[in-house]
Amino acid sequence: MTLPPTPDDKLGSAPFFDLMRVLLSQFKRLLIDNGVTLTANDMIAVARAIADDSEHEKLPAIQPIMKRLVDESLSLIQERWGLTFAESLRADMNTVEAWETTAEFLEIANDKSNAELRVSAGSTLLVAMGDFDYAQYLIDVVEYDAGTMDVDAVFAKRALTHVSGVDDAEDWLEQVQAWLKARE
Repeated sequence: MTLPPTPDDKLGSAPFFDLMRVLLSQFKRLLIDNGVTLTANDMIAVARAIADDSEHEKLPAIQPIMKRLVDESLSLIQERWGLTFAESLRADMNTVEAWETTAEFLEIANDKSNAELRVSAGSTLLVAMGDFDYAQYLIDVVEYDAGTMDVDAVFAKRALTHVSGVDDAEDWLEQVQAWLKARE
């Protein structure tokens, strides 16, 4: 019996700019809401610029928006639930916030999940754009994933690999953390 492909199988070998394009598309509406419109061609060009560490006229406007969106989600996690991002990833819904109805549970779970996703995806873009202040959140995602390599973890690992140049190795995480520490 052949197992279906995992996110790591598909995303682990996809061109890096394709991953950046996917992440940018997740933020398309929020970017528009903040005055940055990306056409399909813009999306490709910006993704290539991020992957190639080159310039694009829209990058200077995108980066501060991404920072604000990630920071707002981090604040929500901290203010609403009193958790760090890493703690939020590990938090069981029964301990996060009191809820009584299924509707309340779903609303809280949705808010928590959206905030975590925005931190993960936004930090991936920011790190790929060279803002290493957000790298710890990617480390948190990879550590939480514990090797299962779900989509968020694959994106996080690919971004950290891309910027650090540390290839997949048994001690990959330790090498990346040492690389980040050396940059401080």
